Amino acid sequence: MIRLIKDMTKDKEFFKLLFTIAIPIMIQNLISSSLNMIDTLMIGRLGEGEIAAVGLANQIFLLIMVGLTGICAGAGVFISQYWGKKDITNIKRMLGLALGVGAVYALAITWVVQSFPTQMIGFFNKEPRILELGTSYIKIVSFSYVLTAITFAYSYGLRCIGRTKLPMAASAVAVVINIIFNAIFIFGFGIVEPMGVAGAALATLLARIVETVIIVGTVYVRKYELAATLKELFSIPRDLVTKASQLMLTITVNELCWGLGTIIYTKAYGHIGSAAVTSIQIVNTITNFFLVVIFAIAAAVLTIVGNAIGEGEIEKAKLYAKRIMILSTGLGLFIALSIAVTAPLVVSCFNVTPEVASVTMNILRINAVIIIPRIYAVVMIVGIFRAGGDTKCSLILEACTMWGIGVPLSFLGVYVFNLQLEFVVMMLVMEEVVKSILCMWRFKSNKWIHNMVEH
Repeated sequence: MIRLIKDMTKDKEFFKLLFTIAIPIMIQNLISSSLNMIDTLMIGRLGEGEIAAVGLANQIFLLIMVGLTGICAGAGVFISQYWGKKDITNIKRMLGLALGVGAVYALAITWVVQSFPTQMIGFFNKEPRILELGTSYIKIVSFSYVLTAITFAYSYGLRCIGRTKLPMAASAVAVVINIIFNAIFIFGFGIVEPMGVAGAALATLLARIVETVIIVGTVYVRKYELAATLKELFSIPRDLVTKASQLMLTITVNELCWGLGTIIYTKAYGHIGSAAVTSIQIVNTITNFFLVVIFAIAAAVLTIVGNAIGEGEIEKAKLYAKRIMILSTGLGLFIALSIAVTAPLVVSCFNVTPEVASVTMNILRINAVIIIPRIYAVVMIVGIFRAGGDTKCSLILEACTMWGIGVPLSFLGVYVFNLQLEFVVMMLVMEEVVKSILCMWRFKSNKWIHNMVEH
């Protein structure tokens, strides 16, 4: 281990490659997380009910996010490995597949939300005020789902070929647009009457439109590698569709497995009460803000390790994966300390009761304890295993730990033992610990490496 660390510190090419890809992704993720935090803070000035309503409505957006992540990450495995071979034709085909499948998925969720908005919110919490606020928010914001599908496909494609600056810049502009129109629409300005949570949804929709135009427009104006004609995007050989679809389906099921589990957790928290939902929404916003660094590393792994495998450099892929795990552990320690130290300061920014603030700080400290095994599993499953095409094992690991450990424990804690929120969250520590141990076992076996673009 010590020798590996010494060799890593001397390899300037490795760090240059890692940070050239990871830093723009990190900045983009920080921008996106800042957007969520700013949204929550601005909505939070209206009260706890508004925070809870928007938080529950965004659980539906979580379904969009995890589904699109699965679709685009599946295509991204092929794009990163094809980029190692500099096969631009098949890269464009994979982009087309991600666009087509992603758009259909997003449109289907949009139709369900538009048809049954109140029922969707009512699944989590049936308090009349939260139902009313959540419904008004989701009916507007759902029109942004198909735009999210487009930006996801292009952003993943650009990341996998090393062009990470464009998605970062587009997200930065989107954040500025969102903040400006949040202020105007939520609180009112000039002739614009205050719209509350509906105003936040409208601001998000406008920001998504701008983001999509910037990304797609720049790709074609500057003639990047992803600037493809409709024929290049959708003329895909049947065998390639079959091969890619199997991988995309596995990753999508993996993501949906995680996303649905998270939604079930939210339903359990909702049974405790709206104050519990408010606490969890604040905790998730703060924790995700810190985790963007790790998700950026995982996204960089998909490109770096995937490129190496596509080139046939298997030993290089193994070495890079080991080095990234060492870096992730160090970052995990830093993030854990940061969450624990900043918890009181950040929570004080929200307009909540002292009881909610106290519970929120306790949960943040619990999250700080479990952050290292959580980070280990994220980098393994989202980065290393996917780069190696080892998606079936990732699905099994995620499904068995979340649905075999996490979900049952959450329902036992809430519905059987009637535990307080902090104790329910503490019970879920077991899921992260077991998952990280299983990931370590799979990584050491080297069975995660599969060259998906060999002929």
